[in-house]
Parts: sequence; C-alpha cells; structure tokens
Amino acid sequence: MRVVAILETMWDWRKQTSGAGYKEAPRYFRINTNNFSGRRLYRLVGPGARLLVTNACRELVSGAQHHGRPDPVWLGENLRILDGVGGALPGGGIVPDDKWRIDVLLVCGKIAQRAFKDCGYIPKRARVIEIPHPAARVWTRQLIETTAWEIQRANGGR
Repeated sequence: MRVVAILETMWDWRKQTSGAGYKEAPRYFRINTNNFSGRRLYRLVGPGARLLVTNACRELVSGAQHHGRPDPVWLGENLRILDGVGGALPGGGIVPDDKWRIDVLLVCGKIAQRAFKDCGYIPKRARVIEIPHPAARVWTRQLIETTAWEIQRANGGR
C-alpha cells in the first residue's frame, strides 16, 4: 500500500533540513520513525505500507510551535508528482517513478485539510481520509485503532 500524508509545516529540527541544503521544505520525504508524528503515522498505516509525507506549507520553521503559510499551489504540484506524474522539481527528494500511485491519502489536521481543499487536486485513485494531526492531543487508543482499520479498509484490506 502506498500512502501519502499531508502535514502542516516542517520543523527544521536542529537545522538538519537546512543543513542538508534545503531553503524550504522538501516537496516530499520519508518521515523519521523517531519523530512523534512519524511514529504515529507508521502505527496508523501498518508495517507493510510505503509512506511518504508532504507539507501544506513550504517554509521551514524553527520550532514545533511555529507555523508556515499554507501554499495550495505548491501542495497541488507535490501531489501531482506523487500520484504518478514522476520526474523531479526543485526541492524534490525521493522521485517516485511514473508507476507509483497513491493508494491512500491522509490529510492530517485542519490546516492541511484546508490547503488540500484549496489546491483542487483530485487523486487518480486514492482514497482520501481526513484525520487529526498525528501530534494532536485528541488521539486515544480507540481513535488510533479505528483510523488504522479505516486506512486498511481503504486499500481493500491488503
């Protein structure tokens, strides 16, 4: 199962992203499993899923409490790349080939949900699931189990 999660803003933790040469958030990336949001996302999608993340805001921010400005045009470009267009644009990291398609699109949190709605992109075949931001305090064991079940069901239980 190929899953893309849209988060809000990339926190340039310990200047690692800018230190790698990025002036803005990468268009898409594999989130670290040690990151709180990453750990939650991997728990939700399960061990067999291939997970990539993109952000609704292109800015790199300096702390978890800072926020960027949503950029629906940039988000739409990122989703087109990730949903099988392939190729690379400046700032891209992992370049999926033209056969890579999104099976499940997780739109995480209110800012990402609004940017996704405003970007006008319609996935080729992916099931779109809106969820709270992975780091939100609303998550309970029951919500995690229900959401994980919904993600698996969206992919036909595969």
